[in-house]
Amino acid sequence: MKLSTQEKQLKNVSLKIPKNKISIFTSVSGSGKSSIVFDTITQEAGRQLNDTYDSFTRLFLPKYSRPEVDEIDNLSTAIVVNQKKIGGSARSTLGTITNINALFRVLFSCFATPSLGYANAYSFNDPSGMCSVCQGIGKTIAFLIGLLYFSAIDNADFVFSDPFTAEVLSGIEEQAKNHGYFVLVHNVNSAEDVKTIQRNWRFEGFIVVGVRVKEFLELNNVFDGPVVYIDTHLSKETLRELEQQMNRLFVNTNDYQASTLAVEHLIHYGHEKIAFLSFDYIVGEPSVIQERHQAYIDTLKKYHLTFKSHWIYNNSEFERIYQELAEFTAIVVTGDYLAAKLVKFLKNKNKRVMEQLSIIGFDDITFAELMDPALTTIRLNPGNKGAIAFHQLIGLAKQEEIKNQVLLLEGELISRASVHKIK
Repeated sequence: MKLSTQEKQLKNVSLKIPKNKISIFTSVSGSGKSSIVFDTITQEAGRQLNDTYDSFTRLFLPKYSRPEVDEIDNLSTAIVVNQKKIGGSARSTLGTITNINALFRVLFSCFATPSLGYANAYSFNDPSGMCSVCQGIGKTIAFLIGLLYFSAIDNADFVFSDPFTAEVLSGIEEQAKNHGYFVLVHNVNSAEDVKTIQRNWRFEGFIVVGVRVKEFLELNNVFDGPVVYIDTHLSKETLRELEQQMNRLFVNTNDYQASTLAVEHLIHYGHEKIAFLSFDYIVGEPSVIQERHQAYIDTLKKYHLTFKSHWIYNNSEFERIYQELAEFTAIVVTGDYLAAKLVKFLKNKNKRVMEQLSIIGFDDITFAELMDPALTTIRLNPGNKGAIAFHQLIGLAKQEEIKNQVLLLEGELISRASVHKIK
């Protein structure tokens, strides 16, 4: 580039500036460094670029005056990074700071497909072009809900692969999406985990799944905001103590009613010798399994049927179940996932075993009807439970009046081929 200038203090100055190289202007203060860079080269580069557009377009472009120069040849487009502190706002971008944003708007208005209209339609500072959600600022406030799962086992992979839990999460996620909320899912094992999460994120509230009584007593006071617990059974004494803490709610299945329904269905089909299978639990401690276990015993007594304590099995006793199959004709299993594992185990032992044994599960998860035989189960609609828990939590967050601290959802019998009548 060749330049000859009379601009300000730059009298009778001629120079050549090489392209595609870094050139440094250095001298004492007041010698004209800024004049040659900003008032001469930059001004002329901007003016020449503007001259490439039609008169209408130039109305929307920055204005540049002609510097006092005798000659400038082979001048390229210039982008200025000046010495001034960037004083931008929330709406400032690289495009606005370098003034290239206006050029892009003109470019888009001419060539974009489909076109939004005139150049102003491509500006986030103009109502016709700004985002309707963030109003041109480029960010939105996310309402965040914490979904915490306290597992009774150490294997966290099971927590998120368990079909029941997956459907609960799906119900929450669908409602959250529809109402503009985001869900952060986390497996936690201690009060310190909860404290850490609350330090790092701002939550509207929490939905907590799988908390046992011991965990509840340790963790309940750690939460800063409202909490809805799913399938957390507490004693009447503990619930009375929580009556003044109205930002704690419980969404549970009426597990006693559901288990009673399951046992009575087997009895209706002529079964009198009925076993019970569940995951391990603490006897006497309020829990989902405790409720179902108690209903199982009470229903057998109600119908004056035989109860044998060794017909109570846990999830590690499949082999013992197989060895004792001749003692009973039906078995109540406290979850469809566990029922599926049992059926697979027994059929590997004897392909025809299910012709003699009736089995009923809980939950009615997706694959229950796909099993062979199709599983009779008590539908608990975990997705709906998650959706209800979400709306209960939002009600708490908005300080709406909540009438019932504990919400009990009834189970529904789904009859399929895995239960057959005694001949």
